[in-house]
Amino acid sequence: MGKRHFRYEDVVIASLLHDIGKFIQRADKKKYKRDEMEGQLCKLAYNGNYYTHKHVLFTLGFLESVYDTFPADYNHRDIARLAAFHHNPSHPADQRTSSFKIF
Repeated sequence: MGKRHFRYEDVVIASLLHDIGKFIQRADKKKYKRDEMEGQLCKLAYNGNYYTHKHVLFTLGFLESVYDTFPADYNHRDIARLAAFHHNPSHPADQRTSSFKIF
């Protein structure tokens, strides 16, 4: 299988929206929470007893709910994936976006 490439524009949009779930979580908008994705998206705490960074469950749910508002030339699934997996990257592109540093 070949390498997966993400469009620059999709990575930029995902980077801007990656923490939107923090706002949604703090507003207690549970309808956006994707509990079934907890094991895939969230990191295990150091002691392994619970998951951390649960805001990504809200990020994914929210972005999925607004798919139809993205312009046609944007890949809404890639944007949601990149934004939601930023704490638990599984793809090399996810790993790169999760390790960006601001100087």
